[in-house]
Amino acid sequence: MEAIERKAIETYSSNLTYLSDNHPDLFKRLSLLNTALEQGVYESKYILEYKDGYFDVLEKTSNNFFYNENSQEHAIKIANTINTKKDNHLFEGIRIYNTDKRVVDFTQTDVLKELVPLMRYVNAHVNSTMNMIKIEKFIFIGTGLGLHLTQINNAIHSEEYLIIEDNLELFRLSLFTTDYRLLGKNSTLHFSVADRADKFALIVNNFLHGTFMNNRYLKYYHLPSHDIDKIKLIQSALSIQSFLIFTYDFTMDKFLRPLEYINHGFNVLNIASEWEDSPFINKPVLLLAAGPSLQKNIAWVKNNQDKFIIVALSATLKKLYAEDIVPDIVTHIDGTEMSMLHFEGIPLDKYLKDTLFILGPYAPKSLREMIDKERIFYFEDATHYFENFGSLSTPCVGTTTLALMLIFNVAELYLLGLDLALDQITGKTHADHHDFIQTIDINTTVLSQTMNVETTTFLVKGNLRHNVHTTSLLDASIQALYGLIPHLKSASQNIYNLSDGAMLQESKPTIIQDINTQSLKTIDRASLYSLLYQSLSQHSALALSKSDIQSMYKRLDHISWIKNRLAEHKKIIHQNVNSYYYHLLGLISDLIKHKERESVNVSAILYSYFQYVTPLIFDMFNTKELINPKKHIKQIDKILISELSNIVNYYEEELQRFLELSSVNEKAIAVNE
Repeated sequence: MEAIERKAIETYSSNLTYLSDNHPDLFKRLSLLNTALEQGVYESKYILEYKDGYFDVLEKTSNNFFYNENSQEHAIKIANTINTKKDNHLFEGIRIYNTDKRVVDFTQTDVLKELVPLMRYVNAHVNSTMNMIKIEKFIFIGTGLGLHLTQINNAIHSEEYLIIEDNLELFRLSLFTTDYRLLGKNSTLHFSVADRADKFALIVNNFLHGTFMNNRYLKYYHLPSHDIDKIKLIQSALSIQSFLIFTYDFTMDKFLRPLEYINHGFNVLNIASEWEDSPFINKPVLLLAAGPSLQKNIAWVKNNQDKFIIVALSATLKKLYAEDIVPDIVTHIDGTEMSMLHFEGIPLDKYLKDTLFILGPYAPKSLREMIDKERIFYFEDATHYFENFGSLSTPCVGTTTLALMLIFNVAELYLLGLDLALDQITGKTHADHHDFIQTIDINTTVLSQTMNVETTTFLVKGNLRHNVHTTSLLDASIQALYGLIPHLKSASQNIYNLSDGAMLQESKPTIIQDINTQSLKTIDRASLYSLLYQSLSQHSALALSKSDIQSMYKRLDHISWIKNRLAEHKKIIHQNVNSYYYHLLGLISDLIKHKERESVNVSAILYSYFQYVTPLIFDMFNTKELINPKKHIKQIDKILISELSNIVNYYEEELQRFLELSSVNEKAIAVNE
């Protein structure tokens, strides 16, 4: 018994050293727990016991054992359930289409068309009924004493593990029984132990993005005693990966579409400049989004609209128009023509004649044509066409608008309708009048194998209540605000969250009836428009500078470099799969590593494309049933290089077209002068 105790203490000490060296945040939290236990500040809930040749955990309150059987034998049983099948106990990291059925849709709409040839080739040779040669990445959801982690690792020897445990005290006990140092000797370990949702999302993203080429199938084991919510959160993280939501073709269009309005002399906001003279400093701003809370509090908005500068998302316009509420600023970033439904039936020339519009760079041309040119202000989203003008990129228009208000130096910002959650009674996604409102069942307890980003729900921390139901798409915005608000918000700015939705970072939960609107001054709408217009205009530019134009030509130089790099790759003769992996990963690294102003856009486009196609390629060659893998290398590589060339050529052509038109405009201006 003494030898067993000594071994357990040695394992514990070794684990603490390993965590201190490699996972210092987790080590720090464990050290704080140890101190609390030693000083009696925290009373342990569990006791580690050794009985009948194995360790078990006694839960003190219930007097129940965690395993209540031989934990070593239990771990072996679990390891024996792990297999290499592609349709068993796994998450799918990318979305696969049946190209035989969808090819007409792809080619007609140009949606993801550069994926079709490669996806069709892969689908013709491998499928989900086959087996993996090796399980490269594995997820443990629940550690217990960690014994099954060791047994599973002995069986599969994965390169990378994500280890999840919600109970810090229980994980601490596993340090006595499981050698994490040994587990991490030949594998990369990612730990998420008792983490908040935002921290958990970051850890999952790190696990996914570092080795994205191995994300086609992600095997996992869920310890039955562990809550299933982490499964939903992992599914959520997978379903809202940026390259799936904002695919490479969408990203390219987002980067290229601004060239058209830049050449037509529209205002582009400098969101990196100081807004110390902002008219927003001395007047409260009410930001209206289209969540369920707007519906419930629309009468309050109507009665108090003269006390606030009203900034409204375009999705709220039908509701506001019906209630005769006129916003001072409208924001819109959606680039699809479907989003134009928000403006349908609204007389913009009358109802919004004194309203300013802030549009994202991807906003439809048809919207721009409905509004007086001088009332439109764009901002940049990672394009950097205007030097030092800043950039703003978020998952949705609500988070974008909130960020803009902080940039504009709004001192008192009130949020209503930015629920980022469902109506907790009806399950409605939006306020009435919203064109895409849905009602979702929030009472289901069935865990689906796959996640629908719009309809599968899970709980997050609430603003005016403990927890609220949300969806993956809405949660993406919640997570974005965890990083965005602390970066933009100054100590002098206040955010009051009036919505019965998700808790938002650094915002103050506020019951709307508690606001003393009598103390707020009535705003003179006649002079407000001039103040807002003057401020936005002063922080805008109408055209690129000469140095900005030169920067555009440098982008073309970078494209030439990419073409040469692709030509070099085509000459390589790949001897085997490992040789192909080596050269392919080298190509990917070379093409996406450039982050300069002139290269960052095309790098982002190609990275998004690679995140989609590389897992397909790696999975194909990681298939046991694939016959003669070497013969497929040449075909796969030929398809890949061809489609990469198509992407790069299209990007180059659009830049050249812009510069040609820009040159024509300059000559016309010179003649007129």
